[in-house]
Amino acid sequence: MKDPCSLRKEAEKEAYEYFNKNIRKLPKDTNGDWDLSIDKFLYTDIDAFRHAYVSGVFTQEYNAIAISFFRVLNEIFTIGSISADIMDFLNNLVGMKYGKKTKSREKLAVILKNALENGELIIRPNDEKQHNSKANFNINANKPVIMLQKNKTCKNEIFFDLTKKTMMSQEEFIRRSLAQNENFF
Repeated sequence: MKDPCSLRKEAEKEAYEYFNKNIRKLPKDTNGDWDLSIDKFLYTDIDAFRHAYVSGVFTQEYNAIAISFFRVLNEIFTIGSISADIMDFLNNLVGMKYGKKTKSREKLAVILKNALENGELIIRPNDEKQHNSKANFNINANKPVIMLQKNKTCKNEIFFDLTKKTMMSQEEFIRRSLAQNENFF
């Protein structure tokens, strides 16, 4: 299983490549990399598609418990305006919805392109579709660890620490929990 930070970077790259090839050409900088300037990529259809796609990929890769935490992981560490955070959060929910319905990333991208074209994704802050949604991006400092994966016998085996942004095996989780003399799950 990939760690969440690596998976996020991989999924973002795939989202940009798909968008560039199938929706419209994206701007590049002088080095030939995506020009991720705020005025070109943030709070646009590109941003909406990326949030939905990354969230959909996380939905395909991780269990349902972890998904609810990861859909806001980016917002936890990059909080901007409340309107923009809600925009991102709601686009993440669209990605989760379609991630649950698809097995392949290619099909997910096609469905999200249709969602973008049909107005299901929110492409700017303060969009009327937000319906006064509220999102809470706080991490419980006493219990910052979530379980990501169980084995076939339902034994918890992979964990993620939201404050340290690290994955742990069951053995690492137990060792840390005992060392801190508390249960932080």
